Amino acid sequence: MKMKKLISMLLAVLMVAGMFPVSALAEENPTITLTGVSEAKIGDTIEVTAAVANNPGFSSMALSLQYDEKVLEFKGTKKELNNYGQEVTAGLFGAGLCEYNGNRIAFAAGNSDIAVDSILFTAVFEVIGSGETDVSVSVEEFKNASGTS
Repeated sequence: MKMKKLISMLLAVLMVAGMFPVSALAEENPTITLTGVSEAKIGDTIEVTAAVANNPGFSSMALSLQYDEKVLEFKGTKKELNNYGQEVTAGLFGAGLCEYNGNRIAFAAGNSDIAVDSILFTAVFEVIGSGETDVSVSVEEFKNASGTS
């Protein structure tokens, strides 16, 4: 019971993950919000969804997820099948999203900006230990098609 309560407290933090401002490309700053489950136990698989709001448009973006690696193990991003039966990353950007260096996630949209408020991705974690942890995101790059941050 004590372990379940501890893990519940740990994962409750996901529900109140903050919004993270990004350097302005326009008058309104974009924000990235994380949402997830309120409780889990060791061995459970959990999902944390990242969404962007006030998006002025970007052609490339790189994000880094932070969390306690003794409590959670990043398994990747959620996958789904596109209209051609190919497995792509779930969310607005489909195959334009790629994972790299474990907890880092990058987007590449080519020569045009993506300027929509939507879900960016759903990160999948396995609960591997007990304790408390926050899941947060840092924006490492946010550029529009002209290369401006």
